[in-house]
Amino acid sequence: MKRTVLLLLCALTSVVANAEIWTSFKQRLKYEDLTKEGQEHMDSVIKSEDISLDYYLERINVYRATENLMHAPSVLLNISAWRLNSVGGIEMDVNVTNCTAKTIKYVDFSCYFTNPVGDICYNSIGGGKFMKKSLVGPIGPRPSMDDTSESAIDKMNDCEASYKLDDPNFYNKTAETIHITLVKVTYMDGSVKSFVGKSLDNIISFEYNWGASDYNPLNCVEYLKDI
Repeated sequence: MKRTVLLLLCALTSVVANAEIWTSFKQRLKYEDLTKEGQEHMDSVIKSEDISLDYYLERINVYRATENLMHAPSVLLNISAWRLNSVGGIEMDVNVTNCTAKTIKYVDFSCYFTNPVGDICYNSIGGGKFMKKSLVGPIGPRPSMDDTSESAIDKMNDCEASYKLDDPNFYNKTAETIHITLVKVTYMDGSVKSFVGKSLDNIISFEYNWGASDYNPLNCVEYLKDI
């Protein structure tokens, strides 16, 4: 099956554009998006393999998602929402995607906030400028091209994690804009990778519907969009 998928993907190279950067991942392949030649080729494959069109398309899209993960930055941090609670405490919903072959142990990030006129907000409790959060794993490794489709799907479920940070450690009722300053990833093997400055631009997003976002390398796997 894997060889057949690889051959078909090569045949369809001219039909669907390849993504080169993480902001333009390969999207979900649909039968109706193929050329007539591409559709005829797919029809012949599913007939010879005696499988359904939906099943075969899903296998291709799992392969595409694996490729997306392999070409993405090592980690993606999405803040799908942040809000002030009734006493000015800052709560967040955060999604992390592990795009490496190693298991993540912790993801730590720091940020600060500015008010509507651009001034820095300070914590009402303690007066500090930065809010720091630590997300505890484990967050599993991404799949590889050697994985079966079933194994790849299992790993895709495990390489994404969602966190609801509803225990505030930073309070300021005037906070309006968030600024991420550091993301540090610690892996189970003890290695550490940090992102600061411009490198943050490649890993940070603020997408409310992360599952279906163009910035999510797994968005081409249909049923993972609801995770």
